[in-house]
Amino acid sequence: MTLFLSLRKASLERRREVERIDLVYPVSTIERRKLLHYSLRTVRKFGLGVGRIYLVGGGEWRKWESKGVNFIHFPDLFANWYLNTALKVWVATLHEEISDPFLYMNDDFFLTRTVYLPEFPVYHEGDLREKLKNPFHDGRYKATIRRTIEFLKNMKSTTLSYELHYPLPIYKKIFREVMERVHEVWAVPDLEKGVLWRSLYGNLAGLGGVRWEDGKIYAGHAPQVVHRLLRKHWVVSSEPQPHPELLRSLRQLLMKEKLQEMTEQDA
Repeated sequence: MTLFLSLRKASLERRREVERIDLVYPVSTIERRKLLHYSLRTVRKFGLGVGRIYLVGGGEWRKWESKGVNFIHFPDLFANWYLNTALKVWVATLHEEISDPFLYMNDDFFLTRTVYLPEFPVYHEGDLREKLKNPFHDGRYKATIRRTIEFLKNMKSTTLSYELHYPLPIYKKIFREVMERVHEVWAVPDLEKGVLWRSLYGNLAGLGGVRWEDGKIYAGHAPQVVHRLLRKHWVVSSEPQPHPELLRSLRQLLMKEKLQEMTEQDA
């Protein structure tokens, strides 16, 4: 580790004692627990300024409370997974003990290097219409994008995409005010009528943010693409079945940091 990186890490550690932000994971099926396991490991390894960690989901996740996370019971109620996730975020905003703002996390978000999470930026990936060109998106998802664009345009709003796979700051009161104002659009049980709640919130709340490339790793990505994304991004994401090269890289990354810590302690 260079002197600059050592000093930067020490500086971030000092700030860690001053300010913390809670992380909220809306979780669905327990079959995704492997993803969550790796996500939590990377957060504990690389996340500075982390307060409490919350899972919001069904009862099958309750046992994870013993793994250093807090549990809020709220099961999936509908076939529309966008609605289920948005409702879990809404529930989290009602808990006074959760920080304001908190960071929305997915079980497939993996930190790849040290990052101070209380100052995590807002990222977008440009206009939503650009997502329609992504060859990895299926017809159903593209239809959801189009519905979201149409609604935002009717609201005379910007149409930025906040769907990239990065943590998103949730300002509790603003989130509730925005989502309550347009509840008839996102609070629909039918998946075929769903919209992208993150982009609704981000645009209607005027979050703005920094344009950035998405760090999602798809099953069809070649190993060299996986490594490029890992080098560029401090957060990457995966499909429900993680790319084998991603898993190998995460294991190596976590082991490398562990060995480095042991070496520094022995020095």
